[in-house]
Amino acid sequence: MPRSLRRPVGSWRRRRPKRERFQGARLRKLMEPGAEPTRGEVVAKLAEVSHETWMRQKERDQGVPRSELDPHPTDHDRERAEDIVAELEALQLLRFSQR
Repeated sequence: MPRSLRRPVGSWRRRRPKRERFQGARLRKLMEPGAEPTRGEVVAKLAEVSHETWMRQKERDQGVPRSELDPHPTDHDRERAEDIVAELEALQLLRFSQR
């Protein structure tokens, strides 16, 4: 690769070492300590995070006050969360025990 196309040393876009990449165990740490989350709980949490991101972007990019935005996750947020969980399961990065 030509030097002009290489990233500078210490670039923030550098790939993280494998040990630091996302693992299902990290997601469990986001939930209540000691509790094994269900698939539904993970989807709900990801939907909340998705909606929070949307609200922050709406406020930042369009100047809409948070007080005017619905604070509850939408069907779109839940759909995104379902897609994310399904993809993590397909990649075998996330597994749920059968109860």
